[in-house]
Amino acid sequence: MLEHGGEFHLYFEVLNSKRNNGEIGCARSKDLKKWDYCGIAQRGRFHLSYPYVFVHDDKLYMLPECAESNEIRLYKAVHTPERWQYASTLIRSKKRYPPLLDPSIYNHEGNWYLFSNARKLNDLHLFTASNLYGLWVEHPQSPIVTASVHYARPAGRIVMHDGSLYRFSQDGTPRYGSKVWAFRITELSTSSYREELVPDGPVVQAGGDAWHRNGMHTVDAHRQENGRWIALVDGLEEKQML
Repeated sequence: MLEHGGEFHLYFEVLNSKRNNGEIGCARSKDLKKWDYCGIAQRGRFHLSYPYVFVHDDKLYMLPECAESNEIRLYKAVHTPERWQYASTLIRSKKRYPPLLDPSIYNHEGNWYLFSNARKLNDLHLFTASNLYGLWVEHPQSPIVTASVHYARPAGRIVMHDGSLYRFSQDGTPRYGSKVWAFRITELSTSSYREELVPDGPVVQAGGDAWHRNGMHTVDAHRQENGRWIALVDGLEEKQML
């Protein structure tokens, strides 16, 4: 979700069986309670999902997963938050790791950091750049998580709270996207990275209602002007197909 022009705009994957490749839909709201569906905001020649949206220099950007393209591609809003166009390819997959999933980006102390999961290896790669459009290079400590189906796949927006950065990870056991964990990033620079698991258990997980009985795997947390936090989450239904 992002806020723009006094409205909240929410982006999500639409599973269109006729196209069978995933599309990014959009809804908007003035009060976070009543939402109006705006239609499809982004289509591609390849599968699209995980629409990570953010604001930089008063411009709206989207970094969706498009692993089938073998790239991490940046999109920019055109005229309205419901229309987007390709802006740049930030990273191209290399032979040493497979296509990268669920790219999650954050600007910290003047540098950009991009987290993305190499699914078949269950690794979490970290890239850095001094400018949003690059040049992007792999962090010297990357991959920062290796061979972990529990902690290597991003699960939402990186957030700052009480002076600490937090990242979320989706747990692939006992099934895809069953729960989400939080990690406190204790050190982040272009030369070093450290994190620790927040010990309070999963942030969200499968529950008793049908809409999230098979799991929950994305958390998008936002701090409001009054200091309170809200989070938008997803749920995997009992008949969810992978």
